[in-house]
Amino acid sequence: ALLGMSHIFYSFEIDKNLLELFEEKYALKFERKNETYTYTEGSSKLIIFLGNARDRVYDLKKELKSEKINCIYQDAFSPKRNAILWTKEWFATLKEVSSIDCIMSTYSSSSSIRKSMIEAGWKLYPGEKFGDKRSSTRARLTGDTDPVILEKLSRSHVSSITDSNYTCYTLKKKADA
Repeated sequence: ALLGMSHIFYSFEIDKNLLELFEEKYALKFERKNETYTYTEGSSKLIIFLGNARDRVYDLKKELKSEKINCIYQDAFSPKRNAILWTKEWFATLKEVSSIDCIMSTYSSSSSIRKSMIEAGWKLYPGEKFGDKRSSTRARLTGDTDPVILEKLSRSHVSSITDSNYTCYTLKKKADA
């Protein structure tokens, strides 16, 4: 267990091959129940929900019972590749499973994503530089959004991403064009 403490890590994964590679590389044995995979080490757990995150989040809610999440790393590719996991509604769902002191972190600093997060009730502040990106985004459920972020968003012509407009953000595949 990490530092003798109890931690539970939850992950949504759509690619079963990734899970199998992870098992092989680290010689881990997951306990499988339906499409939920659990690895336990001491008092810590890694629980992976295989499948569509928008569907599987309800299984996470059942798993949590009255508990709440303390930290979220939002790594859902870009809106051009996976816009459905950057919508205002998705961020509202994440808010429902989050503790009041939860911190969300994402590499993105996109105005449309930031607008979606704010509309869902998250308070934003700038994150550290990430790779070649100028900044990333951190979010909390308390406090105030950074005034520099608000000012920049007020000048942006893009709208938030929602469940009703997310397909406008998704790149068309060559076969679809």
